[in-house]
Amino acid sequence: MRAEVRLFKICLRAVQEERNGSYIIDSIVPAMEVDLAEARAIFETNLFAIINMCQTFLSLLKKAQGTIIQIGSAAGVIPYVFGSVYNASKVALHSFSNTLRVELVPSGDPDPTVLKAKDSIIPRSAAVKKKAVPPSAPNTTWQNAATQDFTSHFPQFLPFNELLLNPLPSLFTFTMFKLARSRPIAAAFRAATESSVQSRIFQQQRNLSIHEHLSAKLLKSYGVGMPKGEVAYSAEEAEAVAKSLGNDDMVIKAQVLAGGRGKGSFDNGLKGGVRVIYSPTEAKMFAGQMIGHKLITKQTGAAGRLCNAVYICERKFARREFYLAVLMDRQSQSPVIVASSQGGMDIEAVAKETPEAIITTPIDIKVGVTDEIASKIATELGFSEQCIPEAKDTIQKLYKVFMEKDATQIEINPLSETSDHQVMAMDAKLGFDDNADFRQKEVFSWRDTTQEDADEVKAAEHGLNFIKLDGDIGCLVNGAGLAMATMDIIKLNGGNPANFLDVGGGATPAAIKSAFELITSDPKVSAIFVNIFGGIVRCDAIAQGLINVVNEMGLRTPIVARLQGTNMEQAHKLLNESGLKIFSIEDLQNAAEKSVQFSKVVKMAREIDVGVEFTLGI
Repeated sequence: MRAEVRLFKICLRAVQEERNGSYIIDSIVPAMEVDLAEARAIFETNLFAIINMCQTFLSLLKKAQGTIIQIGSAAGVIPYVFGSVYNASKVALHSFSNTLRVELVPSGDPDPTVLKAKDSIIPRSAAVKKKAVPPSAPNTTWQNAATQDFTSHFPQFLPFNELLLNPLPSLFTFTMFKLARSRPIAAAFRAATESSVQSRIFQQQRNLSIHEHLSAKLLKSYGVGMPKGEVAYSAEEAEAVAKSLGNDDMVIKAQVLAGGRGKGSFDNGLKGGVRVIYSPTEAKMFAGQMIGHKLITKQTGAAGRLCNAVYICERKFARREFYLAVLMDRQSQSPVIVASSQGGMDIEAVAKETPEAIITTPIDIKVGVTDEIASKIATELGFSEQCIPEAKDTIQKLYKVFMEKDATQIEINPLSETSDHQVMAMDAKLGFDDNADFRQKEVFSWRDTTQEDADEVKAAEHGLNFIKLDGDIGCLVNGAGLAMATMDIIKLNGGNPANFLDVGGGATPAAIKSAFELITSDPKVSAIFVNIFGGIVRCDAIAQGLINVVNEMGLRTPIVARLQGTNMEQAHKLLNESGLKIFSIEDLQNAAEKSVQFSKVVKMAREIDVGVEFTLGI
């Protein structure tokens, strides 16, 4: 966005001026030994956090037909290193707020800056004043007034968390905006937030994984060295592929999206999903034993996963083996290259036993992997001098794939230096951001849904986040955090959740029906706990959806419904007057207890083959 770009330039200029000793504002004490990287982290944390909050609130207010929002920022009250840098970011934020106010507030309106802070560290006009303000205790009365003023402008039906809105020790400024007219920056905000909030509500944070032979195909197209190989979908094709390779030293690999294939076993007794073969005849024999059978590994569980194809490639002998991965690091919010001289091993074991063997290199997306960075990684890994140029080139190509294909993970284990001094990726595991499917059509056409849980695939089609578990209490919740808390409280009361199911902000009657179909498809489910916080959604709409689904599906499984938030009273009335066995309980602990108790009763009745009816209204 134009505003963010301009704002970020202000930040960088402020950092540089701070480092050179010329402060754009006076602070409590001058910062000491300012490090650019740390100062930059301060800026990004402070400024982009407030911008992201603005984006979210603007969109929420628009949906709720709200009219006013206030944007605030805070600084600490104790002198600290980087104090000037941190406070300089407030000046940049002040500039940003003023610009946004001009965009959003109709001309001729009074100055919307309505709150004044006598005890703020930063003067109200900090952008122009040059007088430092000594630290002082926060004005609790003023803070409370600020909180009340902030919340009073929200529609009553729009929920909020007062803990998040409560001012920190000292406040910089509060600016009030009217969401009445749209000008350039406001339009940019709305355009950005409408899509981003939609994604957060309706899209799951899933990553696409693709088969090894497809990963090899993709990496080869970028010039990454890999052993020659082809995929086969039948025993006869496997024999033909082995002949075409013209090699008597090959490897056949079961194409199953799971780790630990080499140590796994098939449902027909065959041991190992990765085997060395020496002839086309062996290729045909092993392919016949792998294709059409389930491979069971430590990651698949007892159910295993169906093998539909095998990948046959030439066997290369490594002189040295390394580990290299390009990943997205959420903490630094940037790509990171993780490398180790101990390749061909479980990287988690290496990290635990010899963490010093792992090299981590954060990458600035504006700069990328330069020759210097790539050469340094290749040298530190231990490539021979004659292989350094090719290793450098390979690292840069892997990063290019990562960026251009919206990958979340490119893991090469091992990345080898062969006996003839070639650099080759012997095995590749690639993952991609599901939210990028609209621009990565080819990559997402490679998705193999047979390797995914059928219920989870169905849930994703309806915009639900569903993960099957081993318990017997079905859970239907909106919001991942509340869903996890619901599972926790079920466990604390002696029960076991049958699933994680987050319907998000899209808890519509259709979504509820799909959710119940998923939950009740598990024969182990003996009770259902519906835990909804009505913020974006209305509790009465959820209640009506529950009633419709129970009637339509003829459900006999006891349902405990805890509906809190918007129109909760109407929701309780609807459920209590429905005549159905939906038990409406307001208290979370009580609701969890009842869910566990119902589950135990139903399980006991099933074990002795006795029917049970629940007639007590709650």
